[in-house]
Amino acid sequence: MGDVVSARVPTELAAALRAEAKRRGITVGGLVALALERYLERAGPEKEIVDLRREARAALILAANALAGGDKEKAIALRRAALELAERELDKECTPG
Repeated sequence: MGDVVSARVPTELAAALRAEAKRRGITVGGLVALALERYLERAGPEKEIVDLRREARAALILAANALAGGDKEKAIALRRAALELAERELDKECTPG
């Protein structure tokens, strides 16, 4: 048993919580606790940097694929070059001093 925490949520969210909890076969409190644990695991500056890096990497890959115009070998070469450049630039930005 844990502490009791109360929160007001919009009616639609409460209904979605109840439906998802029922689908999973757990209590609404259990679902909320699980969601909060997952959120807190992902929260914080380190996680934000990881998410931004992942998004930037995906954007570079999409751009390289588009520039390659269907040429698989060219797309791979462009991706490599773009990702290497991005990593070098990021290392410069993140290096103290």
